[in-house]
Amino acid sequence: MDEIKINLIDSMLGNVLSRDVISRKGLKIAEKDTIINNFVKYELIKVDIQSIWIYDVSEFEQSYVEEGDYNKIKVCYEECIISLKEIFQDLAQEKTLKISILNHVAKLVYENNNNIDCIIKYIREIRKYEYYEIYHSLNVSFYAMFIGKWSGMHSSEILDLIIAGLLHDIGKLRIPGHILNKKGKLTAEEFKIIKRHTTLGYSMLKNEINLNYDIKKSILMHHERLDGSGYPNGVTGDYIGEYAKIISIADIYDAMTTNRVYKNKIDPFEAFQIFLETGMNMLESSKVNVFILNLSSHLLGVKLKLIDGEKFTKDLMVYMTRR
Repeated sequence: MDEIKINLIDSMLGNVLSRDVISRKGLKIAEKDTIINNFVKYELIKVDIQSIWIYDVSEFEQSYVEEGDYNKIKVCYEECIISLKEIFQDLAQEKTLKISILNHVAKLVYENNNNIDCIIKYIREIRKYEYYEIYHSLNVSFYAMFIGKWSGMHSSEILDLIIAGLLHDIGKLRIPGHILNKKGKLTAEEFKIIKRHTTLGYSMLKNEINLNYDIKKSILMHHERLDGSGYPNGVTGDYIGEYAKIISIADIYDAMTTNRVYKNKIDPFEAFQIFLETGMNMLESSKVNVFILNLSSHLLGVKLKLIDGEKFTKDLMVYMTRR
């Protein structure tokens, strides 16, 4: 595939790096195949990168995922969903958490930590509304795994993050379905009920000896925000915990980019822009940056709606409250 060298200032949103970008100190700033967006371009400008190599758009062909790898992810994903349904149904009936099945699902997810392109492609193509909370929980576990991996976390921590993602919304089993899936705006009382899912989920599993405290804490605190605007307790800063901070980002991103009965999904790059413009004071900025910079490089072929200078006025709170 042909490539050309251009001035960074002349690059356009959607251009794709054909080579790694290396700083004057020899540090890798951006990887080959990263898509240029506002965030990536700003980061390169900050470190005084003058020129970049990109694929020649006249020759560039949309990347594809090997069919075999994609089918492997599809089989894995559906196996995880079947197992999660069993776990959720048991907990809904106040039965004991089947930790062996939960660990099996977490292992299946982790074993695919290198198949990021396939996972993203499959998640984006899912069109199922039934059992949304189960699909959402699995998606969040994948995104949390990515953040943990890109942050350099140990494999044992990543496995815990995956379990935290799988269980983060388990308290919604105690929330009436007509409220969870209401198409119109929630009343103040309905929203109050929705917010109880964090404490309900924590109460359901707080005595589970096979789950470590950080997992339980993430169930309780994944809606807490650094500025104290979250719930259930309005705590701030490091008290929230690293797992909960990561689950928050994964949770919000999947909620924004997934269709629901009360809203249509938005483009990933539009979601990134909302994070950058609205969420940086509420979320762990270093984790948001890691997530956006790395995930954007795996979104080849995604239609970009992000236009330079365009401002999105969507309220991030919609996605932080309505799941």
